[in-house]
Amino acid sequence: MSASPTAVSAPALTAKAPDFKQIEALRRRMLFTVESMAKIYGVSRVTYYNWLKGTKVRRPEQVRKVTRGLLACVTDYNWPTTTVLYATQAERLELVQSLLTSFGEDELSLTKLAENASVAAH
Repeated sequence: MSASPTAVSAPALTAKAPDFKQIEALRRRMLFTVESMAKIYGVSRVTYYNWLKGTKVRRPEQVRKVTRGLLACVTDYNWPTTTVLYATQAERLELVQSLLTSFGEDELSLTKLAENASVAAH
């Protein structure tokens, strides 16, 4: 007997959605505004707020990947550092961008996310 196609695809269907309560806690910990966090994820503020309200994320794997990168900033670089504490939001975005890029994951760059935002938001 061969395995049924639904049995093979079941794990993908039951993949847990990103937990935006935890992502919001991460946002506060990293001292980002909602607008900055939306830019990091490559979506509008409205989309980010909708995610907080429970709207389905169209690209959960991308959200998880970016979130892992942000968590690495906190754990590996002890974010927020003194420099981050005194930085503006624009400077924080630039700092996190350079860290995400240094992880070797080009797809985490804000430019790449912005390019993908139209696909994720529509």
